[in-house]
Amino acid sequence: DAVIVNPGAVLGPWDFKPSRMGSVILDLYHHDIPAVVDGGYNWVDARDVVQGMLAAEQKGRRGQSYLLTGHWASLTELSTLIGRISGRRTPRLATPISLAWMASWGSLAVAKYRKQMPKFTPAAIRAVRMHRYISHQKASDELGYQPRPLEQTLRDTLDWFARQGMLRA
Repeated sequence: DAVIVNPGAVLGPWDFKPSRMGSVILDLYHHDIPAVVDGGYNWVDARDVVQGMLAAEQKGRRGQSYLLTGHWASLTELSTLIGRISGRRTPRLATPISLAWMASWGSLAVAKYRKQMPKFTPAAIRAVRMHRYISHQKASDELGYQPRPLEQTLRDTLDWFARQGMLRA
């Protein structure tokens, strides 16, 4: 007796910690990583997820599940958008999945040794290879869900990070 919602990779302003996805945006902005992985995610704004959850609570059908996703973009496209919005040079080189997969195991080991969150994991590498063709159409049709453009999410997120002093010059 429930309505289930499943968001994509959540981004957006008010990311205080920042989240793993917020850290990706900051790493791309600061050029703290030399390359991105040749893959992508279905990115969704946190504000749209909240609106989708509220709509699901009011309009969702009992026993149904709704994908609250946004727009699929490769990590290269995400980096390019961040560069265009900010005017900064961002990574454009895409590392092949096979090389990233091997490196992810090393990333796990180093993070464990340093007691830190790994930059990328084998699970993350699997995720960027999959889920390209997921659709929020059911949520749009039944809940009126309409995610905003990815560029707007990134612009708002970078503006918020700047106001918080999280962007280095």
